Amino acid sequence: MLLCGLLCDGILKNLAARPRPCDVNRTVHMLVARPFGWSFPSGHSASSFTLASAVWFSGRRKAGGALFVFAALIGFSRLYLYVHYPSDVLCGVLSAPSAQIRVCIWRQGRKRFADETY
Repeated sequence: MLLCGLLCDGILKNLAARPRPCDVNRTVHMLVARPFGWSFPSGHSASSFTLASAVWFSGRRKAGGALFVFAALIGFSRLYLYVHYPSDVLCGVLSAPSAQIRVCIWRQGRKRFADETY
């Protein structure tokens, strides 16, 4: 989750510097306070899907499936509250399993290196 947070909130948001829909169209009545920062990608979607994919890849399929449903609801809420564009949520969703896969590859590489050195 730390890797996903650093990637989304620390790097991608600053590179894309995309304003939020509520900042572009100020005529829409907001249900929540206007968030600070850039829109792309959705950090809430990325974090929730990262947790769901981590639980799923750990072998706990039933809990992971329930978390995926919850993460999808979080993604939908970002659209409903008019704080993200659909592409923000989609990229947040896609960054989660890719971060999880990178961690798995890194762990396999470390294990293989440890096995070769001893």
